[in-house]
Amino acid sequence: MYDALHSILEESYGFPIYQEQIMLISQKVAGFSKGESDVLRKALTKKHLARIKEFRGKFIKGGMMQGYDVEMLEKYGMKFLYLLHMHSINRM
Repeated sequence: MYDALHSILEESYGFPIYQEQIMLISQKVAGFSKGESDVLRKALTKKHLARIKEFRGKFIKGGMMQGYDVEMLEKYGMKFLYLLHMHSINRM
């Protein structure tokens, strides 16, 4: 998971600051489509807790299919995306 995150966060020196990074992380780690990752981004932005809970299971399942450890996905996956959203901005 580190390698996937490193390549996405490299341009921002390891700090998640762009909303696009939410989308890329969900695509790379959990295998989301571009459409799914955009819906996740919108759910996080609008704080739709019901939608976020739906995506949590999908994120973990997708990450397992990509070969990531379940414990790591549960501990860091969606929490990381949610924290990323709290401090992220749109690119101009």
